[in-house]
Amino acid sequence: MNTSLGFFGRLKHTLKETFTEYSRDFSAEKALLYAAYCFVAFIAGFIFKNYGKYIFLLVLSVAAAFWATHYFNLITIKYDYARQIFGMEHVQSIQDLFYLIIEQIKSNLILSIMCVISFVIGWKVG
Repeated sequence: MNTSLGFFGRLKHTLKETFTEYSRDFSAEKALLYAAYCFVAFIAGFIFKNYGKYIFLLVLSVAAAFWATHYFNLITIKYDYARQIFGMEHVQSIQDLFYLIIEQIKSNLILSIMCVISFVIGWKVG
């Protein structure tokens, strides 16, 4: 790559390569999958705008209940099994989880951007 292009030249070149790569393997099945994800993100934004406080309190209450019951040995949480169920066997810390999320976003960049935009539109409409 030519380094004399400057920042915007390199950005344009990188975006052109990225979109060319995505356009090569685009199909009707992928378009339907993207539309489904965008629809779910739109609905999630719409619901979160109206019921976000209640959802936050519910998630916080459930997490606190799990923590309390585990802390007082009323239940046993097998963290290795839970990581296996969610496909995160190699995640041992918050940093590993952060890197896993970033890698998923990078590998599905277009879908991630479309879902964020759909969520924001659902939030604004809601």
